[in-house]
Amino acid sequence: MKCQECGEIKLSKEFPAAKLVETCDHPSLHCLRCVTSHWEQTKQCSQCHTPIARTSLNLRKCFHTLEVLFPEIHPDQSTNDDDFASSPGAVSGKMTVIRLNGEAAEIDCNPRFTIYKVKQLVFEFLKVPPEKQRLVYNGKELKDIQSNNSEATLATYNVRPGSTIHLMVLLYAVPTSLNKVVFDLYWGYPARGRDYLDASALMFSGSSFIEVADYRILNKIHSILHSGDLMDDCNMLGHHIINVEFHSIPAHVTSIFFTLSAWNSPKISHFKTPSLKFYEQSNPSKKLCEDKISKAGHRQAIVMCSLSRRGGQWFVDSNGSLSDGNARNYSSLIVTIQGLIAKMGQ
Repeated sequence: MKCQECGEIKLSKEFPAAKLVETCDHPSLHCLRCVTSHWEQTKQCSQCHTPIARTSLNLRKCFHTLEVLFPEIHPDQSTNDDDFASSPGAVSGKMTVIRLNGEAAEIDCNPRFTIYKVKQLVFEFLKVPPEKQRLVYNGKELKDIQSNNSEATLATYNVRPGSTIHLMVLLYAVPTSLNKVVFDLYWGYPARGRDYLDASALMFSGSSFIEVADYRILNKIHSILHSGDLMDDCNMLGHHIINVEFHSIPAHVTSIFFTLSAWNSPKISHFKTPSLKFYEQSNPSKKLCEDKISKAGHRQAIVMCSLSRRGGQWFVDSNGSLSDGNARNYSSLIVTIQGLIAKMGQ
């Protein structure tokens, strides 16, 4: 394929796989080298001259593809980390990236790796797309771009071989226009027939527990309304539906954790595929996101997801952390969640 900018014949993989911004309505006729070179000079698309932010995911994919195809090519980035990169402790090694559900991967740790490159490596091992990843080290989020608009690296955050990074998986970024939503937490009956899991919404201010909404409290508290038991014997499914009004959540509530816990059974693994559906109250047929737990484990409870306020916006994050405790006594679940809050850097 011939690049319409430099006139050279290139392989198809040397062209952008996707348009750089949504407003680009043209085919990719310029090769990766021309696209990235033009952006570095003008901060625009080389074909339609639309401005492109440094944070553009597809732009970073172009740089990353070039880095893989031609290792000598690197995106423009800060060199303020040279002292750390050349220090005796900066030799390449391995670090561990671990999800809240316990899934983990060992990946290469090099101080010069950009955070976006790390996310690409995480995707290769754990199959979480980079745009869905939130990486936290020592309680601090590893952001792709620094305040000076340069790309951050592992050296920026002093991440060294042997370190452990926690991975949060984003399910949905809630737009400010969205208000009334539904969290439908449901489960399959165990082999012996109808049995109950309890969906609960535990509210926190920072790491301090505030209150819980569960099947026993069916009146609205702190903008949350619980449905109580909704059992579908025909399909052998149990549901607890929790309605949330974002615009009415008190300002001191920073996170809400949604859990499922076994009332009679000593372990949640007896129940089939604990799951979550999240949708707008006025449009139940259109799921905004969903999540399933394939291996529930041999504990009483599982933290299905969290609703967290970050920078004035609400985010729904996947979880999957196991815990002791149930609706009879939430103390163990509260301790588990407080540990999660520390890992999540909130």
